[in-house]
Amino acid sequence: MSACRRVFGSYKRALEAGEEVTLEAVKLRIVERKPEARQYLLPAGDAKPS
Repeated sequence: MSACRRVFGSYKRALEAGEEVTLEAVKLRIVERKPEARQYLLPAGDAKPS
């Protein structure tokens, strides 16, 4: 699945669930599901410890 589809899928699921929908919130949802995406989505200082 492309990164773009993953972002829009996370955005859509968050909207449907009535959750916070900001770019940062979507990035965190992606990183929770795909930890390897952390290096592309989050600056080094913002990454949550695993």
